[in-house]
Amino acid sequence: MERLYDAIDLLIFETTDALSKPDHIRSIAKDCGLDLTEEQAKDLTSKIVAAFERKFSKGIDKIVKDTKVKEKMSELKELAKACKEKCEETGQTVGYRPVNVGFF
Repeated sequence: MERLYDAIDLLIFETTDALSKPDHIRSIAKDCGLDLTEEQAKDLTSKIVAAFERKFSKGIDKIVKDTKVKEKMSELKELAKACKEKCEETGQTVGYRPVNVGFF
């Protein structure tokens, strides 16, 4: 789960970093025939970034809740622990072991 949240944080950072350039906003405004001061562009940029972060976080929270990924990761962790204990109990090595299955 921690890696998932780290990846999400990186995605948010990369996106908001691109959005947080006031020069981009001023350029777009100029193309639309508007004239924004640097202060207006900074204010607008910070509002856009804040709105994006709120909306994105709500969406991620909904996805995490809907997919029950936290519960699944917890169950997987417990299964891996039980598997490791069983392998130690039986003397098996933990990890992938190919199964030789003949088809002929």
